[in-house]
Amino acid sequence: TYLWGGVALPDGLTYAAYAHRGAYPLIVTALLAAGFVLAALRPGSETSEDPLIRRLVYAWVAQNIMLVISSMLRLDLYIGIYALTYLRIAAFVWMGLVAAGLALIIARIALGKSSEWLLSANLLTLSATLYVCCYVNFAALIANYNVDHSYEMNGPGTSLDLFYTRSLGPAALPALDRFFDHQKKVFLADKRDPADAFTEAR
Repeated sequence: TYLWGGVALPDGLTYAAYAHRGAYPLIVTALLAAGFVLAALRPGSETSEDPLIRRLVYAWVAQNIMLVISSMLRLDLYIGIYALTYLRIAAFVWMGLVAAGLALIIARIALGKSSEWLLSANLLTLSATLYVCCYVNFAALIANYNVDHSYEMNGPGTSLDLFYTRSLGPAALPALDRFFDHQKKVFLADKRDPADAFTEAR
């Protein structure tokens, strides 16, 4: 209700706790789904040929994929209120890999592939993800996001954590320059002569 209906969280429940509630069940359900498919739907077994069981497994895996999407939305809400970090990006990547793994489970059942195929497909997905991540400047991504969404930049987030942003290294300098330029403009605007401000407003 809180996630899909846009309703505010109840008193005493933080966005951090709300995000964690979605992440922990995700681990259990993903392991259960993978273990069940590998054990019960082996190629050539009676259960793998039963249409009813196949439909039930499809529905169950689809529910798990919805759980992954729900967890990602919870994490997005959490980041929007607080800030982006390396660990939170890693959580997004991990959830995406879980969703891909669940989709591959459906593909494995539908195509009648072996468990070795499922393992190879997951390893290939993981390798491709790591390869793409090698070309992403996460430090600049984090710095730009946190600056743009900070309270000081009229964003929806909290105040910018300058210590953490500086710890991101040289890649964060352009974002910090924008932040300090904006702060300078705000400071100068507050110091303007009231008559000038009135003339400009007219």
